[in-house]
Amino acid sequence: MTPDDQEIKPQLPKKKSAKPADLRKRELKSTKREGGVPILEKKKKKSKKWWWIGGGVVVAFFAAVFLTPRIGTIHYGICKTYLELHDPYPEFLEYVQSYESGNLVVIDYNRTDGFGQRTLNQIRCVFKKEGNTNEIARIDVNGKANIYEMESEAMIKKFNLGIMAILTNKPSLVMPKGFPEDIKDYK
Repeated sequence: MTPDDQEIKPQLPKKKSAKPADLRKRELKSTKREGGVPILEKKKKKSKKWWWIGGGVVVAFFAAVFLTPRIGTIHYGICKTYLELHDPYPEFLEYVQSYESGNLVVIDYNRTDGFGQRTLNQIRCVFKKEGNTNEIARIDVNGKANIYEMESEAMIKKFNLGIMAILTNKPSLVMPKGFPEDIKDYK
């Protein structure tokens, strides 16, 4: 047979020979770190750790936002002080709800007098708009204009003279949480 008569066979790429056991062990060791854990598993553990840390930060943020009390402005503190000083014979005052809007402060409160009579009242303090004054312009109790003595202009003028003392010794500005959800708490 001459070389021309031979069939030309396509040559296939040679198969790689199986690696010796020593070489496989060395490769496995190179993919491991000090603790003997493969690198991919380490990365998975790190990513899980960061997910837990991120989730914890989000939960802590929402807990801080929803559990910290609302803080009012100095107008709320002045209106609250006016109420404490001028409500006649309160045995106990419980602030139920309050809100502020511009120069208006509204406080809903439960009042218990000396005889144990408990009533839900509301006071509205309107502040003067002139400049940055913190003086009260008008007081309205329970939506009834000028029925109560504490709504009189003379009492408001006297109180406005002492506002500087209130500003130097600031009252608590923590606002109440709101009306109770359980009807038993209203008694």
